[in-house]
Amino acid sequence: MKKLLLLAALFLQTYVLACKCDETGKVGIQFQDADFVGEIEILKITPNKRKRSYTAEIKTMATYKGEPPRMVEVLGLLGDINSGSCEVELKTGEKYIAYLSEGDGDNIWSMTSRENPRISSKFVISSCTPMTLIASETKNIDLEREVLNFLRKNKFNLSQAFYFDNSVFQRGEGDFKKTVMERPANRFAVYKLKVNSKSEVEEIEAIQNFGSAQDAEIMKLIKKNFSIAKELLTEVRNEEVLLTLFYIPENKEKEFGDTITLRLP
Repeated sequence: MKKLLLLAALFLQTYVLACKCDETGKVGIQFQDADFVGEIEILKITPNKRKRSYTAEIKTMATYKGEPPRMVEVLGLLGDINSGSCEVELKTGEKYIAYLSEGDGDNIWSMTSRENPRISSKFVISSCTPMTLIASETKNIDLEREVLNFLRKNKFNLSQAFYFDNSVFQRGEGDFKKTVMERPANRFAVYKLKVNSKSEVEEIEAIQNFGSAQDAEIMKLIKKNFSIAKELLTEVRNEEVLLTLFYIPENKEKEFGDTITLRLP
């Protein structure tokens, strides 16, 4: 647990009163945390004259969770976007997989501004909102849809978690850096973990495995190396949680990133 807190402390040293977003791509956690998850299209954009935001009328093309909104508020002054304040410019016709949460607007304004303008919409989009652009060049869009459909159909009562890999902490390169699977049946896996009082994995059960010859070894290494947490400073203790992992073979050739990972690029 001391290692988990040390890693968190290193992260917090870089955190300042500006726009600092968590990495996107943690699909399991994003799905859990969002009030609405779906595929949307931007139909119309209307500027707001009195504040640095604008309204976007949207159409929902697919719903994975929650009630589809018709309007969202977007942080930013059109034509003068300030990325340091988490502002973002959306364009008519763009399509996204969006993970929208109530209260995000208040959280962003409190982080980047002394003032907190009244937000009129239920959902507010900023540059920190997890969104995947739906375009021909977007990688892994079908895999993301596959995971979302799996989570939509299987209504779990357990929290999604993330992890710190102690093999990376100890050696600089983890056990999953060069893991290669030959023709896995699935490119994502979902595990149920029983976590002990030290945030270690005591038991592991595959709800869906990768469907490869390496499945048993992967589960063994998760149990051996992972410290489990829910948030940056919230460790998991004596609890059962879920863990959603992806197989990204191209990460083998990158300087950073494992082939078995929590994050979808």
